[in-house]
Amino acid sequence: MREILFKAKRVDNGEWVKGYYVKAETLDGSDFEYFIIEESKDGATHKIIPETLCQFTGLHDKHNNMIWENDIVITQPFYDRPYSDKRKSKQFCGIVEYQTRTFNGNKFYPKQVYQAKWGLKYTEEHGKFVHFSWGDLWGCEVIGNRFDNPELLCTPQNDEVRE
Repeated sequence: MREILFKAKRVDNGEWVKGYYVKAETLDGSDFEYFIIEESKDGATHKIIPETLCQFTGLHDKHNNMIWENDIVITQPFYDRPYSDKRKSKQFCGIVEYQTRTFNGNKFYPKQVYQAKWGLKYTEEHGKFVHFSWGDLWGCEVIGNRFDNPELLCTPQNDEVRE
C-alpha cells in the first residue's frame, strides 16, 4: 500500500513540514483548522498555512529528490526533429500539478473523467518542439517551488541543456 504524503508551511515559523494532512473543525464549529502530523516517531502536529499544501506525486527527479505538487521543474530535453542532424533541443520550465481530462458528455453518455495524471503546467508556448505528456516528469530536475522561488518561472533558452 502506498502512503499519501503532504507538505506545507507551518503557521508559527514558515518552515516546511512533511507528513499526513488533517482538516479539523474548530471547537465552536464555525471554521476549519489545517494540520500536518509529522511522519516521524513522535508524530508532532503542526498548524499549517492551507494555501501552501502540496501532495507528494510518488515520483522522484533525476537526482532522486521527491517531486511535490507546486514544484518548479526543468524537463528533460525535447527535440524539434528527433532524427535530423540539424535538430535543436529545448527544455521547458513548469509547475507540477494534477491534471484531469474529461469527456463533457452528450445525451447518451454522462460527463466523466477519462484520464488523470501528474503533469506540468508550462510557462510558455511550446512552438514547434515535440514533446509527449508521458515524458513530462521523466528525467526532470526540481529547481524550486512556486511559494519560495517564483522568480524561477522562466524558460531556458533553446539549445541549452542543463546537466
